[in-house]
Amino acid sequence: MKLCLGWTEDEFVLENMDGVTGHAFSSDIIKVRFNARPDMWVPSLKTSTAHEFAHAWHYEQKGRSTETMWEHVLDEAITQNFAEQVYPEYETSWRKSHPAETVAKFWPQVKKKELDRRTDDINWPSLLYIDLSDDGDYPNWLGYSMSYLLGKELLKDRNLEEMPDVSRQELVDAGDRLFAKP
Repeated sequence: MKLCLGWTEDEFVLENMDGVTGHAFSSDIIKVRFNARPDMWVPSLKTSTAHEFAHAWHYEQKGRSTETMWEHVLDEAITQNFAEQVYPEYETSWRKSHPAETVAKFWPQVKKKELDRRTDDINWPSLLYIDLSDDGDYPNWLGYSMSYLLGKELLKDRNLEEMPDVSRQELVDAGDRLFAKP
């Protein structure tokens, strides 16, 4: 696996992500950019690297393609929970930014409009995950919090190694258990 490290001056990354951002391009190439100015850059670097490693591992299991948004949600469910297991001392700004009650308000819309959307029809980053507009459909980081919570629910019945085999229906059922109003 090739890990490409670089520097970033991106103000959003500095202010919102403790100076670290990353991207897994495939099962064998990860890019992580960092800046040492934020106080928490070292734990952020460790967590982000684990997160991107989990993406690469998932791509190795299933191939690089997440053709639909539900597959991307599952991919993020794996990465969010893997990063927490590897480095539980550091809390990312996105993993738990929205509690289940907040995600529940958007679950019907996500289930209806987002899960079957083809990822090649979406400008990345998806507004479900990063939405910095004042009038967006979703609060910023909602998708990360949703994926994290879905992953926690799915991990009650399986381990991380089994997560790539979760079906769309299993993902939806977990969401309905967590987010459907009684």
